Amino acid sequence: MDYKKIGFKAGLEIHQQLDTNKLFCNCQSKLTEDADYSFERVLRPTQSEMGDVDRAALEEARKKRRFLYTASNESTCLVEADEEPPHSANEGAIDICLTMAILLGAKPVDEIHFMRKIVIDGSNTGGFQRTALLDL
Repeated sequence: MDYKKIGFKAGLEIHQQLDTNKLFCNCQSKLTEDADYSFERVLRPTQSEMGDVDRAALEEARKKRRFLYTASNESTCLVEADEEPPHSANEGAIDICLTMAILLGAKPVDEIHFMRKIVIDGSNTGGFQRTALLDL
């Protein structure tokens, strides 16, 4: 199959803990089993930037599940708990990601735009994750 002819493009999403602070706050980027406090949430779907509500998120919301999160003062703050707006993006982390993109032969974009990806399966506290497209 001629992938160029049909216009096929594929992306690679990498989840990696970088040796920097977290992306949108100054917390240490480290995993810990320590739990200094906990909080509970019911997550609800919201509209995307396009005004649509994801069908999978609606289906998850129908389950009316409650999620209990534990956190450590050592590596969690109000930003990660979704109780405070994100701070400016960590320039060191962005530099590492762009370096990796170049090493992998990707073509970095001129401008990075962060987006919200709705996820209400309990895997994060706010019902969404922040994501960005770094290369073409």
